[in-house]
Amino acid sequence: MKKLLLLLSMLLVMCSIFAVCVFADAEGTVSGQHTDWKYISSTRTLYVYSSYEGGHNETGRYGDEGAWGAYKDEIEHVVILGKINRVTYNAFQDHTALKSVVSTVSSYNTYAFFGCTNLVRFNSDVDGVANIKGEIRNGAFRNTGLTTVRFTDNSSTLVADAYGNCDPFQAGATVYATVGTTIYNSLVNFNVKNVVADATYTVKVVLDGTTHTITYKKGESLTFPTVNGKLVALFSDSACTVPYTKDACENVTLYAKTVMELVGTEVRCADYQGLRSVYKMDENYVLASSGYEIYEFGALSRAQDLLDTDLEYDMRTAKKFKVYVDGAITGSVLTIPSGGITDFAATITGQSSVEDAEADYLFRGYVIFRNKSTQETFVRYTGVREQSLANAADATYKVAVSEGLLSSDELSFVKTMLDKGATPHYMYTKGELKTALTNIYNSSTYAPGEYLSGADVGAWLLKAYLTTGEYPAIIALDFKDGGLTDKEIVALQEYVENGGMVTYSYHMICPCPADHGEGYTGTKVTNWCSGTCTAANWQALYTEGTDYNARLKNILEIAVDNLQKLEDAGIPVLWRPYHEHTGSAWFWWCIGGRNISADHFVNLWKYTYNYMENTKGLDNLVWVIAPSPASGNGAALGYPGNAYVDVVGVDWYGTAYSSAIKDSHDALRNVAGDDAIFALTEFGCNGAEGFTCTEQNALMKTTMNNGVKIAYTINWSGNSGMFATGNAKEYMADATTLGLAEVKAYFNAIYQDR
Repeated sequence: MKKLLLLLSMLLVMCSIFAVCVFADAEGTVSGQHTDWKYISSTRTLYVYSSYEGGHNETGRYGDEGAWGAYKDEIEHVVILGKINRVTYNAFQDHTALKSVVSTVSSYNTYAFFGCTNLVRFNSDVDGVANIKGEIRNGAFRNTGLTTVRFTDNSSTLVADAYGNCDPFQAGATVYATVGTTIYNSLVNFNVKNVVADATYTVKVVLDGTTHTITYKKGESLTFPTVNGKLVALFSDSACTVPYTKDACENVTLYAKTVMELVGTEVRCADYQGLRSVYKMDENYVLASSGYEIYEFGALSRAQDLLDTDLEYDMRTAKKFKVYVDGAITGSVLTIPSGGITDFAATITGQSSVEDAEADYLFRGYVIFRNKSTQETFVRYTGVREQSLANAADATYKVAVSEGLLSSDELSFVKTMLDKGATPHYMYTKGELKTALTNIYNSSTYAPGEYLSGADVGAWLLKAYLTTGEYPAIIALDFKDGGLTDKEIVALQEYVENGGMVTYSYHMICPCPADHGEGYTGTKVTNWCSGTCTAANWQALYTEGTDYNARLKNILEIAVDNLQKLEDAGIPVLWRPYHEHTGSAWFWWCIGGRNISADHFVNLWKYTYNYMENTKGLDNLVWVIAPSPASGNGAALGYPGNAYVDVVGVDWYGTAYSSAIKDSHDALRNVAGDDAIFALTEFGCNGAEGFTCTEQNALMKTTMNNGVKIAYTINWSGNSGMFATGNAKEYMADATTLGLAEVKAYFNAIYQDR
């Protein structure tokens, strides 16, 4: 009953951000498959998923009994998740209203999306682009609007069937693949046209004195990108006098000036009342970028959705606030435009109920640029900001009381929603995160989570819910998989507001080999952890001014840049660098080999801490040290001191209780103190056949009964993942395991002291 009540509570809290959980307009089960679907008419989104663990499973076809055929001509978005192995042949054929697809599937049968003429996004935020992996069969994406195809897995392949070797892609589409890989060779064998050797470029952009690293694929444009949430113009020189006009990417350092930024959000109290977003637009740097002019600019907003955090100009649910169109001011501005600078705002009104006040909304600015020569237009955006009226009212009220900024009438309005009982969706601080973990650690429960392995955050959370009936309370990410998109940051914000915790690790390339000096150079780190530092290298590694130190900083750059983005979004992070450092030389930082002593590791840890906290100014990190399990006091080897560590834990792979876990728990708490929080920062079953989540939970209970309290566990992906090992729903329903709603209760108790 406890779990049922909490689950119902969670659904009521989250329905505003994730309508598919409850309010489906239609749903069903496809005959002959273990596949369920839900259709939401307000967003015209179809969700297709399965939690079947008994073997191969497919989507089924729209014409099958029990399928979604009645909605074929109105579905605009499709999301395919869960334990589905293949999109069935003809599954979505001739769904002419379909515009976008999000899919975790790695097999697409013949004519799966054939004739979807308006399909322009497939696992992509860019029109015309498809990001695909796995087996692709004849005609699967033919007669669609997908004009650029990229493969996210080099082991993907094209597969012939009874129709022979037919090009599966739209005629004229450009297909990118890495030379020499399985998919590249397969494309050549199938005589696919317009196959281009793919390449990834790293571009360093200096904006407001800070260097940001962004990556681009060959064929993508650098024209007016978004950097650190700001829409910018790029220049080749530091004085920003020479516009950068190349479309093709290259490994360069560029300089940026802000064209538009979303300054912030507030409660609007004067002539009309609501939730307001404020923007600053500077046309000067567009005028300086030869060849382009501004056709239109303004702001967009819409209600939040946990899975779909996009907010774009042509979305059905997006509200447009047009400020300027083709040379004329068409909307309200805050100040008279002067010197090419315009300040403006967009306000959502009509929020009169508690539900309205608690609902989260997305905001972002947009600019439509026009090519002076061709008259072609394209749209670019600022980053997305999320806010609720209750949150804004809470913040505004506190500032107004302390600084006397509002009149009594305005204060009355701001306080109205709070008096009605609207609850702000607080973002916890890193101190509150540690308090919540301490409270969980001291209970008889723990919070299980999983490493996402490069998966889209929102899509993975939906998969978890559909599979287990709950949202997990903690998710793990790794910088070897690349950086975060704006969409993922917004999804993480929503997740954290609802009690979710985020942990990050970094399978880091070794800085000592000379060819590793440039650090992160692509969307993924492909040779992570390789290389060795000599005994002579170690001192230089953490000594300022050396080449090795410069390489280390370059390699840390992706972590620093993305952790800063998370701090800007208000998200504390359980940061777990240099994990398993007591292991037997499988990572370059392991004390058990590769010429590293315990003293070297301690110095490396302290240097990284001071560099990220003090030099770079990051203030959202909860530092987690995670040795490998060891008997006796072995796990305490290389412990850098309590000033540099917040949480201790071990990475444990096994299927039976081990006294080394108890020894490690005690050894770490002996050096860290009785108040130390302990976690299983990685867990896996080492590929054991038939090891289920039920058995894992029994193992956790045995471990806790032996005196090892646990705050959280992280299942690593693959055959160690919760969804791969089976019985995940029963696992999350157990009284010992905490889901998102239950952990949110811990934070709510802490918020009472604010």
